[in-house]
Amino acid sequence: SQVSSSAAVSVIAGEGESLTGHRTQVHALLPGSQAINAIPENECAVDTDQYDYARPQGKSCDIGAYELQQDNAGIGKYIVYIVLFMGILIIIVASSILFLFRNRLRNIE
Repeated sequence: SQVSSSAAVSVIAGEGESLTGHRTQVHALLPGSQAINAIPENECAVDTDQYDYARPQGKSCDIGAYELQQDNAGIGKYIVYIVLFMGILIIIVASSILFLFRNRLRNIE
């Protein structure tokens, strides 16, 4: 089956250590990605991913060098919530600063 690249990986890359001992970028799979459990278990080419985690973690293997850890499967939605919260917080702070600045200018005149 064909996997849509737009839904395959998160845009936030974490770092991990590869089996060779070098630091490498990891593009973790997002929950709901078509790459999760896309390879039937009997067709998994290797028993571990690049970080030596067992494959499969679910009912089948994931596409790519990274196998989604079931403990971390829901973390993607929390990242989205944090980014949204930070955006709202920035808007509130910026609005407050502009309000105070405008009032100070009026008091000077």
